[in-house]
Amino acid sequence: MATDNTDLFRAFYGPAGEWIQLFRQADGYIGTELFQARGQSGAFITIDRWESEDALRRFRASHSQRFNRLDEIGQAMTLFETFLGEFEVS
Repeated sequence: MATDNTDLFRAFYGPAGEWIQLFRQADGYIGTELFQARGQSGAFITIDRWESEDALRRFRASHSQRFNRLDEIGQAMTLFETFLGEFEVS
């Protein structure tokens, strides 16, 4: 992420940000956590939590246009993004 975008990124993906506001409209959404790397102001990890894979799929199907638009806005604030995968609590 470009250093000058750190505050914008934090606001966008933080608890009151547009990303979370969209997700809160969905049944099965549990929450999102935003982690910032120590000593690296522009390095973040976001973890979105859902009750089930089906809940996430339903959300993506019914909100795809707005999700894609917000994803493009978020990408404009980053130098790169790496999808780490989908995980289950074991």
